[in-house]
Amino acid sequence: MATIKIGVLGAAKIAKKNIRGISFADRDIVEITAVGSRSLSKAQEFIQELQPYLKSEVKACGSYEEVLDLPDLHAVYIPLPSSMHATWVRKAAERGLHVLLEKPVATSSSDLAEILSVCKQHGVQLMDGTMWAHNPRAREMEAIIRDKEHFGSVLNVSSSFSFLGGEEFRAGNVRVKASGDPLGCLGDLGWYSVRAALWAFDYELPEYVTVHPGAVFNEEGVPMYLGATLIWPGEPRRRAILTCSFDLPFQQTLDVSGTLGSIYLRDFVIPSEERRSSFMSTSNHKQAFEDLTVRKEHEVLLSKPQETLMWEAFGRAVQNVQQGGLPDPLWIRLAELTQQVVLAIDHSAKIRAAVSVKTLAAHVNF
Repeated sequence: MATIKIGVLGAAKIAKKNIRGISFADRDIVEITAVGSRSLSKAQEFIQELQPYLKSEVKACGSYEEVLDLPDLHAVYIPLPSSMHATWVRKAAERGLHVLLEKPVATSSSDLAEILSVCKQHGVQLMDGTMWAHNPRAREMEAIIRDKEHFGSVLNVSSSFSFLGGEEFRAGNVRVKASGDPLGCLGDLGWYSVRAALWAFDYELPEYVTVHPGAVFNEEGVPMYLGATLIWPGEPRRRAILTCSFDLPFQQTLDVSGTLGSIYLRDFVIPSEERRSSFMSTSNHKQAFEDLTVRKEHEVLLSKPQETLMWEAFGRAVQNVQQGGLPDPLWIRLAELTQQVVLAIDHSAKIRAAVSVKTLAAHVNF
């Protein structure tokens, strides 16, 4: 099968991490062939900076359109501000190019509907850039939380992702601009916690979401801090409590509690070590006058960084389409579900009330 040739739209910082990740990928799966920016000189500087991670010659393009029009291109990586996603996904899909899209996927229900529709119409693969989902640690954790005999039923998820943005960040970064990334910390950081909650509950949509009092917005109305509770239907009441922030010290926690056990980790988005991931599990939660809880550390060794594994998964999905198969619906569905919950949280923050996720999501159907 042919190696999937990737064009990059934009010279964002996250693109550097992804290009480095692609450098560790099997060359018969995926490789970078072009980078486009708003100016040719910026694209050239970007490529020069990443030269140690480039396996072959990469073309510098002075516009995004130039990248899309290159012959022999198979797919694009779009790390542009989320307000630009719908436009450039449409342009790429109309050319038959597959898309790995940075999160959040969209800024509104209408943009999400357009992205899903155009990708479906042109038969292209869509995947979002949630790297931790491709870490083999996720599979090992899932095996534990799906073990009803020892873990019971998942009852509660707690997750927090934050970093302390300085004055320069708060003043000018695109992630705090309504014209760039209007979902702010929710789209940038909360996305990961929402995906984790959906993962823990086997991708069942919550019934409703409620943003906690005390959410912080900047002068443009962009979320800088917020917390939310997600509630799933049925008894006992299943829930997730999530926080995301640009104004708190760096933390990235995930705790999943079942009726019989739990797992927890403190580096769920960006592993503390690139080739080694770990997490803790607990069991034997019995009432007593002493702590009888059994705690176990689980170690997962990675042959490649998690971002590399993400790109190899994307490349294989695209190769499958090239061989006459269909786009992998799993990755499209996960992007859609995560975005629906993120938009419901955003709506709850705006109206300061609980929001029915399925009612809001109904507007996305096409």
